[in-house]
Amino acid sequence: MIVLTCGCEIDDFDHAHDVMYKSYGREGNKAIAYATFCGACEDRLRQAGILFDTDEAAFAWLKLEE
Repeated sequence: MIVLTCGCEIDDFDHAHDVMYKSYGREGNKAIAYATFCGACEDRLRQAGILFDTDEAAFAWLKLEE
């Protein structure tokens, strides 16, 4: 059994998805998190609007003033 970052368990890495998503460090600074999630958890992140599809999109988000 393989336990993914999301805590879900799978039998085969073919069912795992590497993702980049919006995160924040301990001090509240923007960060890009890299993790491996199951399909259902990846979908939840996508619906929440916090996944990045490209490195360029992730780095652009880091540069945005909030």
